[in-house]
Amino acid sequence: MSVLVTVLQSFVSSVSFVANVASAGGALYWTDSQPVMNSVSFSNNQAAYGGDLASAVATLRLVNITSLEASSGQTMASFSVELLDQFNQRVSTDSISSITIQGSNTNLTTSGALNAVVQKGVASFSNVIVTAKPGNVIQLEMFLTSQTSIRASVPVNMVLSLSLSLSLSLSLSLSL
Repeated sequence: MSVLVTVLQSFVSSVSFVANVASAGGALYWTDSQPVMNSVSFSNNQAAYGGDLASAVATLRLVNITSLEASSGQTMASFSVELLDQFNQRVSTDSISSITIQGSNTNLTTSGALNAVVQKGVASFSNVIVTAKPGNVIQLEMFLTSQTSIRASVPVNMVLSLSLSLSLSLSLSLSL
């Protein structure tokens, strides 16, 4: 049996976790702060992520990026965003949350497919269009909306910011 920790501060002391099986954190899983551990041992625990220890979503990471260069008004290269726990383990049990993209300032507009449902801890984006003045470096923010019954380690709908630095260029053709 694994242990779910949902209090802000907890202590685990003088215990061995052996041959436990869980969907996340074979021995311990927490949604808030990591428990303080003293004289704790782990052996042969199994889980979809975090064989011994795991937490709720703590951060996001960009993956599968081929290029961050984009022309203003054109479709960006496809990319994915991975949900990670406190130990940078993919939260592979999440297939119902969603991530929404929006621009971080009024000097740019975003359009296209700006929302993606998470599948096995990854949200994939394609057909995202960013329009801004050429030469601007812009930021896109990712908003995680958790649909799980066990809340993420960040409040639902909290902004998790990731910066995509785009060097936007404008192509002009002149016909005389």
